[in-house]
Amino acid sequence: MAKINLKRVISKKDASSIINAFINHMDDFGNIRNLNGEILIGKEGGSVANKCPILANDETIGWVYGGESSSLLALIISNFVNNHILNKALGSEALDCYDELILMQEVSEKLTTEYNPEKVRNIIIGQTKEMFNPDSVSIMFMNSNTGLLEIVASFGMEYDKKVVMHANEGIAGNIIVSGKAEIINDARSDARFIPGSNEIHSLMCAPLKTKNNIIGVVNVSSNNPTDYTAANLKMFTTLASQGAVAIENAQYTEELRKHKDNLEEMVKERTKELNDALKELATANKTLKQLSSLDGLTGVSNRRHFDELAKLEWKRALRDKLSLSLVMVDVDFFKNYNDTYGHQAGDDCLIKVANALKSVITRETDTIARYGGEEFVAVLPNTDIRGAIALGDEMRAKVESLGLVHAKSDVYKRVTISVGVAAMTPDKNSSLQELLANADKALYKAKHKGRNQVCC
Repeated sequence: MAKINLKRVISKKDASSIINAFINHMDDFGNIRNLNGEILIGKEGGSVANKCPILANDETIGWVYGGESSSLLALIISNFVNNHILNKALGSEALDCYDELILMQEVSEKLTTEYNPEKVRNIIIGQTKEMFNPDSVSIMFMNSNTGLLEIVASFGMEYDKKVVMHANEGIAGNIIVSGKAEIINDARSDARFIPGSNEIHSLMCAPLKTKNNIIGVVNVSSNNPTDYTAANLKMFTTLASQGAVAIENAQYTEELRKHKDNLEEMVKERTKELNDALKELATANKTLKQLSSLDGLTGVSNRRHFDELAKLEWKRALRDKLSLSLVMVDVDFFKNYNDTYGHQAGDDCLIKVANALKSVITRETDTIARYGGEEFVAVLPNTDIRGAIALGDEMRAKVESLGLVHAKSDVYKRVTISVGVAAMTPDKNSSLQELLANADKALYKAKHKGRNQVCC
């Protein structure tokens, strides 16, 4: 029992007023002394006929000296002392309850703000160590696939193999079935106890119980005899309940995170597949567009592409007030070439002529197209008549330099071309058809003048 200061108890206002009032009505009062013989109330030499003990929980802490009324006064003072002890105990208990409440609130905050399953388990173990100072702590989960209890986190335990047990097996297995927390202060005398490598004497087990089911058990044990109390079990059960909810929330959050990651990965893969498909489609469309705009034999632009391009460049030249030139090309005496060497040789000849004409084109804005049969045409934006004539003559020279034998040519015993050039700066009174007609007239003029030449 804690030491009681008798002088302080009887000097308190409520006690001293009653004690003094009683003393004033006593004719035979001597004094009140503590165990050391110190006089607390009264004087030396007073009545000492009776010596009555002042008791605190049946333990003497002082004396009342006097006559017959001394025993009653001693009883009154003993009541004040015991009330003082009780009040202190209640205050201490209230303070302990308050401390426990604050501790559980802190634990709750830690658990409810953590969504990592492993960290939640570590918090439960850490708080259990802090509350009960055990030799070992373990958390066991029920494996839904195997139906076995497995240790998933522990402190102070040594085992070679993964510890597993069936429901109803061992103390933990029984807790799973009953769903009720237990104190076992003498574990080795419990028929359910399964001996292990740890010298366990006392333990507490509480189910990890959620709203819908029991997901596992948490065990706290001591290797020495320990008297776990009902208050200990209450705190432990509260911790286990909060821990179970936190574990379930963390597992659910983890599943959501994994599901989210899987969805993001699937979306990422599908997006990549879609992007790849779109790229392939774009490439295919580009290739298709190129194929649809190219002449199948020579590989230069076809007539349809020329028609679209010529209209576009005409509008641009009209808008910007720039010169637009056309160069019309015809392979000289090509029918004779076909008749002499055959259509396969004729096709090869056209391919070589087209490549020669294309090699002269150096600007990205210039385009060479097959106009029809053995005729070709070049569209030259922002080019005046002199630039067009120069390019046309370069084309003529390039084809002649190929040195393709043409025995039936009336001009030169090699393949040659005739070139007609026309240029315009479009206005509201002119048209693309007029420019085409002029280029065609210039080509006719070149042929009429003897071929293998450029006219404008």
